[in-house]
Amino acid sequence: MKLSLKAKQVLHAALMAGAAAAIVNILIYLIMIAVGGHDWSVMIMVSILMASLLPNLIAAVAYYGLSRLTDKARPILTIGVAAFVLISILPHLGIGPAPSPALAALPEGFDLLTVPLHIVFGLTAVTVMPWLASKEPASGTA
Repeated sequence: MKLSLKAKQVLHAALMAGAAAAIVNILIYLIMIAVGGHDWSVMIMVSILMASLLPNLIAAVAYYGLSRLTDKARPILTIGVAAFVLISILPHLGIGPAPSPALAALPEGFDLLTVPLHIVFGLTAVTVMPWLASKEPASGTA
């Protein structure tokens, strides 16, 4: 049976999941700076916020579309997000094709920060967002 999700409900869930990811990611960033002594001036709070919100919004649009087409929306979303996260972190781990010149220009230790941030996005996109989207809306609105 296909899910009967409403667009507003899914977008709200995406914003909430993105906010949760942003909070966790900002905390990771602050801890890494405090403990590791790194000064990653390229990474600012706004970029962490946007990098947490936008992928969750994209995942929500995909989830909404998949929920209209199949009853396997969540497993398909999980596979897609996992693939995206792996593709985005493997170069930082030195796996796969030669890293782009842009990665080589990043400050030392920056990979320690970016890998967890990608993983946090993935976890919120496949757990928090679908869970919130599947909950009944508080008011009977779309």
